[in-house]
Amino acid sequence: MLTHSESKEYSCSFCDKKFSRLFSKKCYETTHTNDKPYSCDLCNKTFGVKNTLKNHMKSHSKDKPFKCDVCGNGFVALHVLRVHMRKHTGEKPYSCHQCTKTFTQQSSLTDHLKTHSGVKPFKCDQCFKAFAHENTLKSHLRTHTGEKPYKCDFCNKEFAHRAGMIHHKRIHTGEKPYKCDQCDKEFAQSGQLIYHMRQHTGERPYKCTVCSKGFRDSSTMKVHTRSHIKHQN
Repeated sequence: MLTHSESKEYSCSFCDKKFSRLFSKKCYETTHTNDKPYSCDLCNKTFGVKNTLKNHMKSHSKDKPFKCDVCGNGFVALHVLRVHMRKHTGEKPYSCHQCTKTFTQQSSLTDHLKTHSGVKPFKCDQCFKAFAHENTLKSHLRTHTGEKPYKCDFCNKEFAHRAGMIHHKRIHTGEKPYKCDQCDKEFAQSGQLIYHMRQHTGERPYKCTVCSKGFRDSSTMKVHTRSHIKHQN
């Protein structure tokens, strides 16, 4: 029997999906409407729910009392630290009901669900490519402008995307925040850990379209697939 906290009494206004919290329902409904009326005065990011904007505003605060025991990063709120810790543990509690992908936080799942809708309302005025997310369009526009707003504190190398800058800085710091819970190996990038874990699990998610043989990474699978084409020729 479901408890009150576990019951899903809030239904999406656009589809049959149900939620146990009204906040989750409102967040999800933005995948249908793309409505983001709440904007941050400091960085111009927009949000579909007012509470999400309030939580975001804390990220601009210099006071970050909640520290990660693994990497030492500080955070403005305990719930933000808890989400961050999932990067170290590999926990991804939010799963897509349309595919097998999982995510560390609700907002990432909400963004991902837009890829299933097929709706791409954000259009580039330079090459007319369309995108499901406004942030993806902003990143894409840098391919036209050449803008690189993110700079490494150590060598001043510039990057078009924040993620690229963060990954690069680990060359200088030696930081390896992603740790395998099977053999204690550490990695600088989450993708490296994901690939490594397949050595323990035996998972081979990339399948050859010709013979269905499985591979741990897409590049090896593509090389293998070409071998079929050569034999056919």
